[in-house]
Amino acid sequence: MKSLRDWKNIHHTRDGVVLPIVLFVIVMLSLAAYSFTDTSVSEREATEMYRRGVRARLAAESGLELARAWLIDPQDLTLAELSSNEAIFRAVPTSPAATLRGTSRATVLSLVPQQYDDPLVLFGVSNESGKINLNAILDLRLTEEQRRDLLMPIPGMTIEIADAILDWLDPDSTLREFGAEAEYYSTLSPSYAPKDSAIDVLDELLLVRGVTPELLYGEDLNLNGLLDPNENDGDASLPLDNADGVLDTGWRFYFTVHSRESNLRADGSLRINANGSDLATLYDELITEFDEDTARFIVAFRMNGPRPEGGSSFGGFGRRGRGGNSDSEAATRGGMQIPSRARFRIRSLYELAGIQVEAEVDGTRRTLESPWPDEPGTWSSTFPELVEIVGLSEDAYVEGRINVNLAQRESLIGIPEMTEELTDAIIGNRPSVLLDTGSNVSPSLSWLLEQQLVDLEQMRELDQFLTAGGGVYRLQSIGSFDVGGPVARLEALIDTTQVPAQYTFVRDLSDLGRGYPSDFFRPVEGISQ
Repeated sequence: MKSLRDWKNIHHTRDGVVLPIVLFVIVMLSLAAYSFTDTSVSEREATEMYRRGVRARLAAESGLELARAWLIDPQDLTLAELSSNEAIFRAVPTSPAATLRGTSRATVLSLVPQQYDDPLVLFGVSNESGKINLNAILDLRLTEEQRRDLLMPIPGMTIEIADAILDWLDPDSTLREFGAEAEYYSTLSPSYAPKDSAIDVLDELLLVRGVTPELLYGEDLNLNGLLDPNENDGDASLPLDNADGVLDTGWRFYFTVHSRESNLRADGSLRINANGSDLATLYDELITEFDEDTARFIVAFRMNGPRPEGGSSFGGFGRRGRGGNSDSEAATRGGMQIPSRARFRIRSLYELAGIQVEAEVDGTRRTLESPWPDEPGTWSSTFPELVEIVGLSEDAYVEGRINVNLAQRESLIGIPEMTEELTDAIIGNRPSVLLDTGSNVSPSLSWLLEQQLVDLEQMRELDQFLTAGGGVYRLQSIGSFDVGGPVARLEALIDTTQVPAQYTFVRDLSDLGRGYPSDFFRPVEGISQ
């Protein structure tokens, strides 16, 4: 029989078992509470980060809309002021808040190539017409050899790649001498067919035989136009580079697939088509804008062409179109019997300058003098009015001409009639349209004549390939916060030849990182926004 002392020992033993159990339960409950709290905090932080990511993306989209609004209504700003303007494009508040961490901003940037240095990073937009438009090459008045010659000066270009690009673009299956068509692409794994039509985005060039990411993008791995440490360390890290201290930007500063210029007047109306098929209608349109002598001269040119020195324009000199109708079908305008169809087309408005035209006026054969004599004062006085009012087609825009004020040397030198000496003279004398905010460059090429870099005959040829305008703009828009992240980065093309201006291309570059120092996204003291 157990004594009282034995019973007490048993009781004390049971007390010792309960205590660890209670402590274990408390610890487990504490761990569960901690785990729940930690998960809740993590989920809250993730939700907050997602919310801030959405806000950063919206801020970047706001930057795109800001640029689009300024392009729609530039309010008399020059190209320079749209290309480099910290007051309207740097660190613009999109969602002001009570704290720096809560304030989001949009910054609009563009990359501008320099001939012998790294690109400039400017607060603004850049014009795509400074590049060769690959989609327009086949539509330009070029021979097959000239098309190839246009591409060959580009760094890294070979004759095989040039022909392969042209074969990729043209609609037929005829193989160029050094090109590639379906027979080659069918041997690849996986195989695919050449597009044989216009390229939608420049990245499609990577499908063309011989084109590599190194050629297309160069060393600029994050597409920011800056020489980052990993882009100047040789083979130590990607991308592989030559560590020469200069950023190889690849072909994206030489090529585009979106460039065009408006064929509308400043008031939004279509320019008069000087190549219209009905000459009586053409005369009627011209007489509403010009005097009788000007309207008569342009129509007489379409009828008879320019008068060669020592000869007669009635002999058929010039660029013939379809033959005109008989005199019995002719209308009378400005004292001339005007057939309904023209014999000559105008390739360049400069063909109308500095020439004579013969025509029968009121039954008398007369020599008509051009209203635009080949004199220095013409190009800044009367000729700009012609350029503003008269065009050469009924299309709302003109595709693919290269902006002589913006193009790099390699993009100019392959143009027909362009020599190395002329290219260097143009680059050395052209206006600083991107950096001089006081620059007010004419929308024509006439400064080449004013500075006597070319003669009128050269200008008539170059005008088919060159412009001083352009209506498609490229930009990057970065959405950021005053304190903390994340950062959203978008790239876009805006086409102002459409009314209203439209996006032709938008892509998200956020996965490539912010790309730029945080100072780029902060407002500058003393600049009001």
